[in-house]
Amino acid sequence: MPFHQRLRGPLIAAAALAACLLLAGPASAQVFIEGNLGKAFSEYGERHIPSGASDTHFSELHPEGGLFGVGLGYHLRLGNFVVGPLIELEGSDLGNSATEVDVCPDLTVCATKTETYTASNRWIASGRLEAGYVVADRLLFIGAYGWTRGDIKERATVDPAVSQSNSMSATGDGPVWSVGADYLLGAHWSVGFRYEETTLSMKGSGFLDGGSSAKLTTTAILGSFRWYL
Repeated sequence: MPFHQRLRGPLIAAAALAACLLLAGPASAQVFIEGNLGKAFSEYGERHIPSGASDTHFSELHPEGGLFGVGLGYHLRLGNFVVGPLIELEGSDLGNSATEVDVCPDLTVCATKTETYTASNRWIASGRLEAGYVVADRLLFIGAYGWTRGDIKERATVDPAVSQSNSMSATGDGPVWSVGADYLLGAHWSVGFRYEETTLSMKGSGFLDGGSSAKLTTTAILGSFRWYL
């Protein structure tokens, strides 16, 4: 399904929610800039089907590293309720390597072949809808859901039986959701934290001549600040 069609449902829900809030009474609105920094842990799986072969190959890695990002958002507040969109771009140094011995139907080909796999992710861009509740005019409990795109990279080095190195680089997409809280420290800025989970999926040609599919699921704990304009 095209990316813009996947956004149709969340956008319709956001428009309907915003309309309900506007009809309920007077509202105030604010634009904000966000920055965040934290630690991320991932699970990466790649399934490869070589052309003309009956066997399949599956590798699984656990990349981890730092995650940082910037965002631009808009909050519509009615009473103690808050809703609005957030656009965010995150960078990371997620990466991990593992070595395994291949097991194939023809043991004379694969019995002595080891492969080292390296998986990495460098950027994630997302659009999401936030909704929350304000307590005592300072503490905001907030959740968000949306769609994200990011890069998935894998490199396979075959040694020692076969001298070969192959790589795959593609852009995946999938859902993103988060929950957290912000505390207002002044009229224009706040600090907070959130738990975030993103899933990037990709289907297409693999790093050899066959087809492959890959999935990267990342969970992160992030500290953040927001400047309200």
